[in-house]
Amino acid sequence: MDRRLRLLQKEAGLIELKTREKDIEMEELSTVIGGLNEEIREKRGTISKRLRTLYQERQTGSLKILSAARDYPDFMRRLHYLKTIARKEGEMLSQFKEKQNELEGKNHQVGIVKEHLIQEKEALAQKLAEIRSEKRKKISFWRGFEMKRYFTKGPSPSWTNLLCSFKC
Repeated sequence: MDRRLRLLQKEAGLIELKTREKDIEMEELSTVIGGLNEEIREKRGTISKRLRTLYQERQTGSLKILSAARDYPDFMRRLHYLKTIARKEGEMLSQFKEKQNELEGKNHQVGIVKEHLIQEKEALAQKLAEIRSEKRKKISFWRGFEMKRYFTKGPSPSWTNLLCSFKC
């Protein structure tokens, strides 16, 4: 009986350790998700500002910049700047999409970790119930043993103390 009780307690300890590890993993994922949400919010703000500017300038914004050139080298420099701006905007949109995909992946991971955490907690509750049951069996056994001993020899203080230490 003692061996089974110790084995159940060890198993419960392992499950509790796994539960703590999952809790730590959840906290780390929550921190990462918070950072990703902040980055996405910043990028969304930047994209919104740029879209607002593009809407206000309509399609003539780029033409105004190019037509304001004084000579051919100035025109080429302005064209180069517009291409650079377009490339940076494309990179910004790509980064935004990557961050959103990463956020979706992290949210999926959180869901999986939550499922595992729930399973671990259910297993822990089951092991604790088994431990309580095993303790009750042990106490019942010792009480029966003590009753036999009491009726044959008289009460023993050491057994009485032992029974008190096993109460649930």
